[in-house]
Amino acid sequence: MPWYKISNNSASKIRFYPSIESAYLDHFSQKSWSVNIKEIRLKPLNSKQLEKFLLEVLKGLEAGLKLQDVLTYISHHESRSNMALIARAIKDEISMGEEFNTCFKQLVETSLQGYCDLFIQKSTSEQLLSHLSILYEQISQLRLWVMRLQKSLIYPFFVIQLSLIIWLTSQAFSKTINLDIQNSALIYLAISLSQLLIFYLFQSSLILGLIENCFCAFRLNKLFNLLNASLKAGNHLQGALTLLPTNFNHKQIKQELLLVYYHLRLGDTYLTSFPTYWFPKESLLALKASCQSGDILRAIETASHIHKQRWQKRLNFIEKLCPLIGLGIAGIFVSKTLISIYLPLLNIE
Repeated sequence: MPWYKISNNSASKIRFYPSIESAYLDHFSQKSWSVNIKEIRLKPLNSKQLEKFLLEVLKGLEAGLKLQDVLTYISHHESRSNMALIARAIKDEISMGEEFNTCFKQLVETSLQGYCDLFIQKSTSEQLLSHLSILYEQISQLRLWVMRLQKSLIYPFFVIQLSLIIWLTSQAFSKTINLDIQNSALIYLAISLSQLLIFYLFQSSLILGLIENCFCAFRLNKLFNLLNASLKAGNHLQGALTLLPTNFNHKQIKQELLLVYYHLRLGDTYLTSFPTYWFPKESLLALKASCQSGDILRAIETASHIHKQRWQKRLNFIEKLCPLIGLGIAGIFVSKTLISIYLPLLNIE
């Protein structure tokens, strides 16, 4: 999205325009002939930066400050960061009559924009604090899962690196030909680059899409977390179902959400509309009961709790599995090192 820094005399502001021509036309129509407009690059907030930004905004709102005052504070105290420019851009857009959600979602990564529509769509000033708190809770939970997975990789990656260095050192001091040493160096470089790539993915929002596509437990846990939070934020069930597909990359879950929406629009029962595998154990009984009472919230809360427990078990299993895989890979290179050291001594050549 093109953003422009507009300077007029001693004042300046950051605004969004479709093009620099439309920006000049807008100001010339207001008789601002001495205006200077320059395009600037605003990097959208990823999940880590969005979590920090929301925390700063919430602290200010809870302290009793107005939203524009909070944004002004962030823009001044984070003067050299991208977050400061984003806070200033949102403040300038709001001062010109734009809605907070409209400009805010343009300044977060595409994969996170659906969260803005889900929780802070057309929020009043009274609702904004509550909706931003729900949004912060959801983003923090996603970040917590990613950080747990990232921490589970630190130890095995360190062990692998240590075993590779020992292996390379033994290769360098052995009487192997240069071609073998070059091949060993290429193996070390390939593994190291793979580790750096994995850490890069964890620092971006791409890892969330990969986890979503790989683990059904994560998808359903995320689905019911968002659905439950959206209903608590005041959205209707059908309205939430129309917004939820934008928060998922997995094709099957997106199609199922749309089918549920159209089933409900046609007047079908909850039991007919929702896929039964979404509601395991006692949540399925609550779903059947909702056909009589018309209250779906209990079934959604029960399913949300069950899927949260299932994902936690899967996450615990992955945390235990990663060190074992790392030790296995490290063991291969340690074995190669020991063989290269003791083979000449045993005269097995």
